[in-house]
Amino acid sequence: MIVPLFIKRVTVLSAVLSAIAFLFLSVYYQFPFALAFLLGGLWSSLNLLAVTFMVQHLLRTGPIDWTTALASIFIKLPLLYGAGFFLVTWDFLPKLGLVAGFSIVFAVIILKGLGRMLLKLDEKEANMISGEAFRV
Repeated sequence: MIVPLFIKRVTVLSAVLSAIAFLFLSVYYQFPFALAFLLGGLWSSLNLLAVTFMVQHLLRTGPIDWTTALASIFIKLPLLYGAGFFLVTWDFLPKLGLVAGFSIVFAVIILKGLGRMLLKLDEKEANMISGEAFRV
């Protein structure tokens, strides 16, 4: 399955932003908080990719490949949520850093949406499709 371009951009940008924030937070704040932020951001990005993969395999118009769909569910739930449970229960990581890292994907989605709205990119694309941009 092909990952939609918006989801791919959000996950990559979230992972890169988490890594950059990790560098700054580890130098200027505390290493455990920075590590919690990085791991929370990476976990959230992987979770978004896994949910996208599951939705694409389970909600389709054609026949559903049940082996792939069920395998993705049984891989996602124990591994990803098990890792998330480990992160939350690990006493070395501050919980505030994890929450901030978990929410980085939502912040990126909101900022990308606001950017499209303020720059009116959807209207420009509609004008390019309809040909109004080339009329004199």
